[in-house]
This record gives sequence, C-alpha cells and structure tokens, in this order.
Amino acid sequence: MSLRLFQMYFQYLQNWLYHLQNLPEASRTLKNPLEEEWSFTKKICPHIIGGEAEAGKRFR
Repeated sequence: MSLRLFQMYFQYLQNWLYHLQNLPEASRTLKNPLEEEWSFTKKICPHIIGGEAEAGKRFR
C-alpha cells in the first residue's frame, strides 16, 4: 500500500464518519467500528513510508 492510497483510505473513513455522526444512534454504534479501523491502521502503517505520521495526524 502506498502513502497516497493510505491517505485515500483516511479520506473515505472521514467521509463515512461524517455521514454516520448525523444518525441519532451514532454515539452508541461508532465505538466498535472506530476501534477496528484503529487496529487496522496500527497494523498497516509500519509498512508504509510515512504511514505512522499520517496515522498520527488522522487519529489524534
């Protein structure tokens, strides 16, 4: 995976969260998917040059 593809993944994730946060049940249902995305990010970012920095910017 390239850094550009990783950035596109984060853009998709940001858009997905933006749309979900408008749902009334969002605060209850978002915790598990966010934890899963963070887990995926932690696994993949060491294999991408600049990935850890990008993850740090996005998951602050």
